[in-house]
Amino acid sequence: MHTAFFWFYWGDQHDERVSCLRLGPAADRIEQAARDGWREGEQGELSIDLSKVADAHGA
Repeated sequence: MHTAFFWFYWGDQHDERVSCLRLGPAADRIEQAARDGWREGEQGELSIDLSKVADAHGA
């Protein structure tokens, strides 16, 4: 979990993360991801571009 942005991450793709602000739906999504298994291929780097976050919030 990334506490500053309130996301659970399990991969580098956009559908491999879920907001933790609504724990029930987040738990359901993580459970489904665990059932589906790890996607094929090599996993990419998981990183956050903080400049984009600041731009998104008008900082």
